[in-house]
Amino acid sequence: MSDEQDLAARASEEAELRAQLVQCQSVIALLKEQTSHLEAELFQLRAASGRQRPPDLSQMIIEHSPIGMAVVNGRDLRVKWANAACRRFLDEPYRAQVEVAGLRVEDFIPQAAETGAVRSLRHVVRTGAPLLNLQLTYDGFERSRTYWQFGLLPLPAGEAGPRDVLVFATEVTEQVLKANAELQISREQLQALSRRLVESLEKERRTIARELHDESGQALTVLKLGLGQLRRSAPAGEETRQWVEELERIVAGVMENLHRLSVNLRPASLDRYGLVAALEQFTEDFQRQSSLHIDLVTAGLDLERLPSAVETALYRIVQEAVTNAVRNAQATHVGVILEKRGERAVAIIEDNGHGFDVDEALHRGRLGLLGMRERAEMLGGTLSIESAPGTGTALFVEVPCGSAADPGGDHRTTSPPEFAGDRPSG
Repeated sequence: MSDEQDLAARASEEAELRAQLVQCQSVIALLKEQTSHLEAELFQLRAASGRQRPPDLSQMIIEHSPIGMAVVNGRDLRVKWANAACRRFLDEPYRAQVEVAGLRVEDFIPQAAETGAVRSLRHVVRTGAPLLNLQLTYDGFERSRTYWQFGLLPLPAGEAGPRDVLVFATEVTEQVLKANAELQISREQLQALSRRLVESLEKERRTIARELHDESGQALTVLKLGLGQLRRSAPAGEETRQWVEELERIVAGVMENLHRLSVNLRPASLDRYGLVAALEQFTEDFQRQSSLHIDLVTAGLDLERLPSAVETALYRIVQEAVTNAVRNAQATHVGVILEKRGERAVAIIEDNGHGFDVDEALHRGRLGLLGMRERAEMLGGTLSIESAPGTGTALFVEVPCGSAADPGGDHRTTSPPEFAGDRPSG
């Protein structure tokens, strides 16, 4: 009997549970129906008020914009908010907005103080005037340099304190690198053109100097010999002999001037005996024609010739520097040091002249200085100038020269003979 009673009790409980389940299902259905009605009414209310749009669409657009944007507090210059593109300045490119908020501008951009960004922000906060088209070079945490163009827009000032500033920045690294590459190509093309022009100029000078010496010089020599023979055959004391002697003096002066012009165009000693011999001749002639005292010191150049292009460039640089020392600086003493150091040739030219402002002279484009620097750079070398008003001038030139002698030149001896064509005849 107990078993039958237990089964009956369980059946009664199950029936009661089923009844409760049916009742709960009815309540749930009623709640769903009421929820559907409420959602329909809410949708109608939003549509009627014109506010039915995807949620936070503007924030999504700003956050993922390729243009960096940030808002900076005008009171303490701390970042309030920054989008993903702007957070690239940080060590972790995709920091969440909550980590950015409260950072100082100096923490956000480590070079902010050095680049003037902080000063620009304070200017906008103080004046309320926007600053546009600003440039920023940024060295990132991974040692990668990037270039940015940015602007600062003041936001409306509130009653509580200074106005905030909207910062927007666009990375222009690719454009800058492309422009730099194009500039480098243009510079190399310009240097190649300048090199060809200089080589053509030196070739033309060499040709003219040789023609002056060989043709005009020989003609004048024949004329001088003829005048000498005429003078010796003329009767003593006659007026004709005096005229012949005067003509001989005129011819001698023309020959001297012709020789000087030939040497200035292109000294034959430079091609025949090398740089040291040519500079020795140049300094000797220059001292004889002026009151300037020149000390020439050479080292490491007695055994072999430098390449022809190097010898020509160094000769022209020394020639220009010495001439400038007398013409522009009124120097009375010039020291020239020429030395071969391994695979490089070094020249130092110092004078005791008035000196000058180097930056101003280069900015004004003085052709002498620019020409000397261009000759050094065409050979892959450098030329630096140290000078100031009242302190004299020092030029430092260093160019690669290689270890081989100029294949077109002969090795000179330590005591070269008198140079044919470099001294006046007669």
